[in-house]
Amino acid sequence: MSVSTPAAARRSRAPLVFLLLSVVLALGAGGYLYYQRTQGPARFTPEETVEEFLTSVFSVADPQRTSAIVCDGWDPDEAIAETNRVIADGARVVWSEVRVLSNDGQRATVHAALTMFLPRPSSPTQWRFGLVQENGWKVCEARPVVI
Repeated sequence: MSVSTPAAARRSRAPLVFLLLSVVLALGAGGYLYYQRTQGPARFTPEETVEEFLTSVFSVADPQRTSAIVCDGWDPDEAIAETNRVIADGARVVWSEVRVLSNDGQRATVHAALTMFLPRPSSPTQWRFGLVQENGWKVCEARPVVI
């Protein structure tokens, strides 16, 4: 005849408690990572930030999307309007050669070649983008380079 002691009962529950705690921690960590990826601020490189800026301004003209990647002091509607002001009406814009010229960790300068199609392609124009680190890279300036 075996007699169950309180110590033996606690030892037999230990694996179950450990399993439940592991599941709770795994679900919590997974939920946090999911939230960060879907709701948290995007973490782009300077080049990716400029790519996203150009897409939000020229491809979709979406102020809400633009607001996530422009400096706090630059209104998204204003950013779209100012950037489009130097583009011919009705032109389709494509870009290439997006590259970082300087990056000190807090400020970056990125250049890109923009080509307008109306109806034929123009010669590419070099553009300069000034970025700052504001909880992720943000575009504060976008303008054609005057040579």
